[in-house]
Amino acid sequence: IRVPVIGDFRVEKDETVILELSAAKGDVSGGQVGGRRRSVLTILNDDFDQEPTIETIPAQILQEDQSLTVAFSIGDDSTPLNELVVDAFSNDLSLVVVERLELNPLTTRFSLLLRPMPNAHGEADVEVQVSDRFQTKVVSFLVSVSPINDPPEIEVPTENRVLYIEDEPPVALVPRLTINDVDNDGLIGAIVEFTEGF
Repeated sequence: IRVPVIGDFRVEKDETVILELSAAKGDVSGGQVGGRRRSVLTILNDDFDQEPTIETIPAQILQEDQSLTVAFSIGDDSTPLNELVVDAFSNDLSLVVVERLELNPLTTRFSLLLRPMPNAHGEADVEVQVSDRFQTKVVSFLVSVSPINDPPEIEVPTENRVLYIEDEPPVALVPRLTINDVDNDGLIGAIVEFTEGF
């Protein structure tokens, strides 16, 4: 009995072949006609699966509130690129998240989008994993988000009015201004300047 094995570049698990024999009509071996005997044959796969590869990703620096796309190459000795499982994770989701992980169909390069959370800055580690179902390769890189000084925000309610009498200094009526600076909780005052119309 011959069991042909078709060669390919895939690394596969061991396979099982079930062999079943039955005595045919006219068999003179003494076996009962129609009697069956079953045997299990296991084909052991001696291929060696190498772990996938990932290009080393250097540390990334970006500014607060600005996204960044990072490209890197992956590969495997036996698994097509579109069958590799690729994931990426940030260890600090309050600082930066990974979005839009995708493969360029014309190259072996993946790209991922790093998006900092609003007004967040600091450092986080991002881990990239590539798996061929048998082995997993992991690389990590540092992401540094630099702070920027956002301008203060001023909210002027529509009911605020300024009374001005000729030859007299202006007097503010209902002077309610809401001033907020996301980068500084210690604001103690503001300067109001009339720029036109006076």
